[in-house]
Parts: sequence; structure tokens; C-alpha cells
Amino acid sequence: GKAPFQAVLTNGFVVDVDGKKMSKSRGKPPALMELVEKYGADVVRLWVASEDAKEDVPFSTEIFGRVGDSYRLIRNSLRILLGNLSGFDPKKDAVQERETLDQYILAKMAELVKTVREAYESYNFPAVYHALNRFCSVELSAFYVDACKDRIYCDSEGSPKRRSAQTTMFEILDGLVKLVAPVLAFTAEEAWQSMPGGKSTSVHLEKFPEAVMPAQWSDSEAARWEKLLAARGKVNEALEEQRKLKK
Repeated sequence: GKAPFQAVLTNGFVVDVDGKKMSKSRGKPPALMELVEKYGADVVRLWVASEDAKEDVPFSTEIFGRVGDSYRLIRNSLRILLGNLSGFDPKKDAVQERETLDQYILAKMAELVKTVREAYESYNFPAVYHALNRFCSVELSAFYVDACKDRIYCDSEGSPKRRSAQTTMFEILDGLVKLVAPVLAFTAEEAWQSMPGGKSTSVHLEKFPEAVMPAQWSDSEAARWEKLLAARGKVNEALEEQRKLKK
């Protein structure tokens, strides 16, 4: 017979947060299906991916709580992108010219694709976990999606600026769903089938995205954005200090 796989990755023992073996007296970890029923299969898969397979795997309800937060962050990012694509048909409404903010996030997406692909190829699943988590929390939720609100909610439906944002969000969503699919198998498929334009096949039959920088992006533009974001960080710090003083 032939093995139904090309490679196998195994991890160490499941231990408590102190690195000690779990037993009846110290508290055995729940059975796998108990975890699936309580947290969901994708959260369990994300927990496994978040831990270094070369080491023993720590288990606690607190760890699962943190992984659950990360899962909800990624899922909410997909949900927000889908919501912002309401009324968008990629075959008719996609545009080539992009606003500079859209070019910035596409450049960050290309960096993410490169990082995640390399991590998958080397079985470095924790690197996948952290890269996806950071992109969704820092680049998407805390910055890009927030900065696009005026274009998405205030501009006319077919305005060039709004279409630029929607085209960009569609491309990010398309790539992001494919990147999370090996770990968040069910969530990725759900998002994939909900994407505008119609999907005739499963996301698990798709090829991984390529790390391609936007055509209009340049080193000088990247340097300019670094300065802008550094200034933005200083302003946010000052605003936060003022908010604390008012309390």
C-alpha cells in the first residue's frame, strides 16, 4: 500500500503550564472531542498550530482562551471584509488604479503571503499563527479598515475611491482565506463560499496566493508610509495620554 501523506509532523507530550506531565492526580487534559465540542474544531486546530511541535505542548483553559480570542480576531476580520464587499461584483466593479492607502495594505499583504508561505513550507506553524494574528489586528483592524470607513460608507456606490477600496479588500480577503485554510479549515470554507462573484469549488482546491507587490508601489512610497505611520503612532500616544488625564 501507499501512505496517504507525504510527510508527518509529530509534537511532544501535552503538559501543564509549568511544563509538568499531566496525570490523574494533576489533572488530565480533556479528550479531543470534548475540546471540539466546547471550543469548535477550528479553535482546536489553531491551538495546535500556535504551539511549537518541537517542544512539549502546554495546555490550560487560559491558553485556550487566548487562542479563542485570536480565532475571533481572524474570523471577525474576514467577516468585516465580507461586509464591506456588499454590492461589489469583482467581474464588473474591480479597478486597476488604486489609492495610495490601498497600495500600502497590498504591499503588507504581499509581505504576509511571503512570510506565511515560507513558514508553512518549513512546518513552522507558530510563525503562521503569529503572522496572521498580527496582520489582522495591526494592519487590518487597527488601521486599514478603520481608515477606509469614509470611502466605504460615505462615498457613492460606484465612486472610484470606493471601488479602489473594495477591489483591494476583495483581493486581501481572497488571499487571507487561502492562507488560513490549512489551519481554519471550516471557517475558511465558510468565508470562501460567501465571497462575491460565486465560488464553484472549495478553497481547499485552490492554489496558495503569490507574494506580489502592487505595480504602483515603490521603495520611496514605502519609506513615506513608514514616516506617516510613525507620526500617527506619536499622535495616538499623545491622545491616549490626554484621555487618561480626563479620567
